[in-house]
Amino acid sequence: MAQEPTFKLTVTEKKILAQVDFDLTQTGSEALPSLTAACQLTKSLLDRKAIPEPRIRYFFDPEFNLGKNYSRKDQFERRGNQGDAIYTHPHFLKYLRYFLFGPDLPPTAIGAFAQRVTESGGFVSDSDYPDLNQIVRQAIKTYGLDPAAAAEEFFKLALECGLDPSTARRFRDTAKKIHK
Repeated sequence: MAQEPTFKLTVTEKKILAQVDFDLTQTGSEALPSLTAACQLTKSLLDRKAIPEPRIRYFFDPEFNLGKNYSRKDQFERRGNQGDAIYTHPHFLKYLRYFLFGPDLPPTAIGAFAQRVTESGGFVSDSDYPDLNQIVRQAIKTYGLDPAAAAEEFFKLALECGLDPSTARRFRDTAKKIHK
């Protein structure tokens, strides 16, 4: 079964999404229909402000690109991609995937982490870190996740739970320190 977006798409957007190959098994001109569809879908979602705010900020806000003084969008522009060229670039597909589906983590890990943040009242204090870090560690070990990849996904998840980037970084750092 295909993964479902975390928010409603229009009928047209659903048709466009069906044309996007996120794994981009094709290259060169063969990939163009998929990349064109990705651009059309992105522009539609942006125009109607359908993408959740933390996901938008993850791509457009320099504050959400830790250790850098530029956004992920700026990074594309620094490499010569402007406007639609950003959304048709093969490397943009991972951001579109995130826009649509959220953090790439098992649903049970997302649920446990989000529930624990909710239990803390949405403000994580020093006493909350051990439990949340344990959820991160347990998810990586239980599901055999690559710690480096999971680190960025837990960073995204923490942002989606309403935590600020510096707090979210702590969970990213926890995941990075785990050895398989």
